[in-house]
Parts: sequence; structure tokens; C-alpha cells
Amino acid sequence: MEQAAYDKTYKRIQAVLSIVYQQFPHLQELKPLPFEMIETHWNYNVIRDAKLGVRKKDYFLYKFFFKHLIFDTLRHQMKSLRRAY
Repeated sequence: MEQAAYDKTYKRIQAVLSIVYQQFPHLQELKPLPFEMIETHWNYNVIRDAKLGVRKKDYFLYKFFFKHLIFDTLRHQMKSLRRAY
């Protein structure tokens, strides 16, 4: 996690591990996360529905998070937003 913070990939690692631990809650007992899980709006049903063409609010929250808020620095988040719009 220290290396991820140094590399500015901490939030991406945190997001991925949060999703994995949400899908497999027993992992928390085996190896607790060194941080609080974050809300990524990733949900199997949302992803499955999106593949079928059904895109609701949760899908757009998920997309917004992973497209713009996944970056560690505000500067990179703003760059992402500026490029998109």
C-alpha cells in the first residue's frame, strides 16, 4: 500500500480490493483490509444489466467513479473531467 501511495495508484488498489472483499466477505476474517472499503458502485447485477443494455442510475454512478474519481489526486480527477466534457 505504501508503494501504491507513492505511485499514485492507491485509490485504484483500494477500489479493486473493496470490490473483491464485497464479493467475498469472508476474506475480511482471513486477512482484514488495512483501510476502510470505499463505495465504487460496482455490483454484479449492474454490470450484468449493462451488458444487456439496461443502464440505470447505479450504472452511471459506477461509470463516473471509474472514469473520473478513481485517481489519487484532485489534479488528475479534474484533468479527467476536463477531457471528457
